[in-house]
Amino acid sequence: MLFTLDQSSLKNEIAAAEAAIRKAELESELNAFVSQQEDESAVPIGTEPERLKALAAEEAARLNNELNQVNTQIQEQELADKKARLRTAVYHAPATGIFLYDSSSERPQTVTDNQYIGKIVDLNKLEFIASVGEQDIFRIKQGMKVKVKMTAMKELTLNGEVTEVSKFATTTTGQNTAGQIPQFEVVISLQPDEHLIGGLSLSGDIETVRKENAVVVSSMAVMHEGEQTFVMLDKGNGQYERQEIKIGLETTEKTEVLSGLKPGDTVVLQ
Repeated sequence: MLFTLDQSSLKNEIAAAEAAIRKAELESELNAFVSQQEDESAVPIGTEPERLKALAAEEAARLNNELNQVNTQIQEQELADKKARLRTAVYHAPATGIFLYDSSSERPQTVTDNQYIGKIVDLNKLEFIASVGEQDIFRIKQGMKVKVKMTAMKELTLNGEVTEVSKFATTTTGQNTAGQIPQFEVVISLQPDEHLIGGLSLSGDIETVRKENAVVVSSMAVMHEGEQTFVMLDKGNGQYERQEIKIGLETTEKTEVLSGLKPGDTVVLQ
């Protein structure tokens, strides 16, 4: 239950309406009983004026009874409407979860129309909002599986899936660059886990393509000069040699070497 409206005034109106309907029912029963007694004790009517007067009285009683029935129906409908309003005075949350008050304000004592006071967090439907650079964004597609790790519990691995890839970039300022670095948001759905709570720092590995038995070096060792790509080989005894290479797949951490190096070569990290 999120909130309850003040119901005292509406409850009083409902009580008054129920009392009025009950009063009308008792009056109808009393009138019917009196009419029955009068019919049983009535003497035969002989003259024409007396018969006309009796018929008029019967018709008036019938019309009055119909009017009372109509009034009762109206009162019952009004009573039903009030009871329906009373049920809406208690508002239940549309989803299960934990209600978090807006961190910018204390728990409000009164609210106004359209005032934002907080949100419902469903711990079974948490999402990981990841930031991805422009060099990787075009390789990420919806439905790709993600291995997610928590900064606070590095030994725990969670399973996720890409559900949305942003079409627009946000920018962040790099520590060693003068300009803005474009970043794209990737939404990753997470499987429920007892350790997951809102606001955790997470990192994820998205496997966009797999290549077996590839020769790779640290991306920090790869240098670019125009259209040429090279690394510095450590020849020993403080001797270094430039070695041009042809690269394949790249990530922020590793780069595939298609030619120019062989397993066992030692490269220098720049």
